[in-house]
Amino acid sequence: MAGEPNLKDPVPDNLTWHGVTLYGVIDIDYAYMAHGAPLNGALPTGLTYNAISTAKNANKPISSLAESGLEPNKAGIKIEEPAPGAWTIVGRLEGAFQPLSGELADYCASMARNNGIPLAAQTSNLNGSRCGQFFNGQAYAGVSSVTYGTLTAGWQHSLGLDATAVYDPMALSSAFSLIGGANASVSAFGNAEEARWANSVKYVYEYGPAHAGAMYTGGGEGTAMFGGGYGFDAGATWRGFSLDAVYAKQNGAIYTSPIPYSTSGAIGTCNATGMGGGNACPGSSFINGTVLDGEGWAAMGKYTHDFSGRDESPGGKLSLFTGYAHMQLTDSHQQVASGSHTLGGYELYSVNNQPFAPGSARIVQIAWTGARYVLPSGMTFAAAYYYVNQQAYLTSDPPGSNNCAAVTAANKRKPAFVGFPTGVNCPGEQTMEAFLVDYPFSKHIDIYGGVNHSQITGGLTSGYLSSSDTVFLSGLRVKF
Repeated sequence: MAGEPNLKDPVPDNLTWHGVTLYGVIDIDYAYMAHGAPLNGALPTGLTYNAISTAKNANKPISSLAESGLEPNKAGIKIEEPAPGAWTIVGRLEGAFQPLSGELADYCASMARNNGIPLAAQTSNLNGSRCGQFFNGQAYAGVSSVTYGTLTAGWQHSLGLDATAVYDPMALSSAFSLIGGANASVSAFGNAEEARWANSVKYVYEYGPAHAGAMYTGGGEGTAMFGGGYGFDAGATWRGFSLDAVYAKQNGAIYTSPIPYSTSGAIGTCNATGMGGGNACPGSSFINGTVLDGEGWAAMGKYTHDFSGRDESPGGKLSLFTGYAHMQLTDSHQQVASGSHTLGGYELYSVNNQPFAPGSARIVQIAWTGARYVLPSGMTFAAAYYYVNQQAYLTSDPPGSNNCAAVTAANKRKPAFVGFPTGVNCPGEQTMEAFLVDYPFSKHIDIYGGVNHSQITGGLTSGYLSSSDTVFLSGLRVKF
């Protein structure tokens, strides 16, 4: 099991030449979902694998081929070339693709293809940072030194994404991890689009058991962060223990969604051709956007115990994981006009620049724990539990348009008021339990299988067709 690679990932050296290593992953699976939506050829996972992702348009059992159950299908090159003065030139170019459809990974296209389509007729779709760019994983270059650290610039993982790949017991698996597959991703502190930062500079430094990092982007047109952002990370490893704390601030961050279906032709909505009303959707390069400022922090820990004997006889390794993240989303001072472009060149058809009532904020907390046991053969067993809590907040809609306008902190965990439908701003919770077995035939080929169950309540179910999902999945992964 592995998250998305960073500079220290082990990569087979038989594809390395003069400091340039070619690597890749092909990950195909077959899934049964109690509540799901059909396969989408642009979506990096094909299907969506947990309730907060699938339940919005999930209305029937799904049994289907899918992709990227453990990690994205991808190919890339990694550069580590010695330079004068004990420096090393480093870089990475990586793109994710869809082997079942032959397309580049494109979250934005998965939404645009569902513009104006009623929920019950939609295919799987999600928001995210891979939007059809050729190098949609990473594209950066820089220099590294054992003494002075590593400085890189370009399209890069956020510090949150780097950290959660280490501290998630399911290593950000799309199928088995809530923080790897959910929209409210810890790695992006609220919006999955910000898991990778465009036009960014990242600095990472290590000294003995301690390490630290800082990151900055100016954002702008064509990115997912129009007002820019910055972040910090600090941590240490010692005798099997590892700890990290991450903070990030994002200004003018874009949360994207399909253009909803409507029979009235209201602004910001449309009707798919032939589906009523005659108000046809714009072309497939349009999606809706909501502008937010996001701020969050997370603390994560891991302990690994090696059961190998003192006589060097092989033994298993047990790793225990835990983490907590706190995210706050507010109205942004950065105003974004309709017609602006976000990741992948997609155009924002309608933009909500004020999703919250003055002074209000959406606060989300995520906690997780789990364990992973690796046998000497490499066979891996992993189990994880994830919990999400959304506090009540006030929207900018007119009074009475949602049922939580008067909810206070004292009753934030109570159900929606009697006589009202559940509003998106109501308090809500999600839980997810997952179990995975991964068996390697060799260092290049493994098969895996597992199950997850997820459930959502309260405001997190607003507008959803289902409130729970159970997924059974097995797959084959090839690495080179």
